[in-house]
Amino acid sequence: MQYIDKTSKELGKIHLAFIICFKKETNAQILYTFKKYICENYAQALLNTKNNYKLQHYNLNQNILLQFYEHHISIQDVKKYNLQAPALPSLWTSLTKQGLIMNKENNFSPKSISYSFRYDQIIKCNGYHPQLLKSHLEAKMQSYFKNDSCCVSYVVDSLTYCNGNMFCSKKTEKWRCNSEIQIFKATVYTECMQAHIEELSKLVEKYKGNLLNVKGMNFLQKVKHLYTLKEISNVNFTEELNKQGYLYKLAKPIIEGAKKYQTDFMQLISPHCSINKNNKKSVKSTAISKNIF
Repeated sequence: MQYIDKTSKELGKIHLAFIICFKKETNAQILYTFKKYICENYAQALLNTKNNYKLQHYNLNQNILLQFYEHHISIQDVKKYNLQAPALPSLWTSLTKQGLIMNKENNFSPKSISYSFRYDQIIKCNGYHPQLLKSHLEAKMQSYFKNDSCCVSYVVDSLTYCNGNMFCSKKTEKWRCNSEIQIFKATVYTECMQAHIEELSKLVEKYKGNLLNVKGMNFLQKVKHLYTLKEISNVNFTEELNKQGYLYKLAKPIIEGAKKYQTDFMQLISPHCSINKNNKKSVKSTAISKNIF
């Protein structure tokens, strides 16, 4: 059974339901074994998928309860949430057309928003391994997190400094935990890439393809565009896009010049990576930023 989502034709996606019928007398053990097999293999398939456009996506403005960590949170802050059993804050996370909103309540009230950031602030749309943040935490703090396969880290440009964020599924079953975070990652990736490609398109048009002339851009913004161009150059990215869709048409001019634009941004980034002889520190000196490039 399949149908086109008529409410979102621009997505070009097909929703598919796979139905299996069992005999009425099938016993509970057989049903349990079958469900376990299907679910575990489904979760493994999500983990093995290299292309985020193939995966199931959450709806925009759908609230998902996730474990959230922002690198300014200390172990003292964590203890405030639950003195009996310290735990990371769990926030209702929704993906809007502009970015992510983390809310204390299962609603969309501005009064209960704890954190938010836009897709154009994310440095790398497919995120980083959770150890990018976990490895800098003390052992006690690390114990509050789920396994790495249930988490994803994002580095966000917050007024020229790196702000590390991590989201982890709260599901107790491993297959549910893995699946939820993979679907979350795929949804963020899709919305983030569209925002980044739209921004790149405007730059290419403004500077007539010569991105060496780009002005007023900090190090993190340059790295963001370099990552996006590398992703666009990936064969799987262009093969999986709907050739009649909005994103492909937007990306097509950039795809054709992606190699040149990558070279331009590498040259723009190069001065930031030189050692300052006076301070003996790289511009990428913080624990997070030194690992993002």
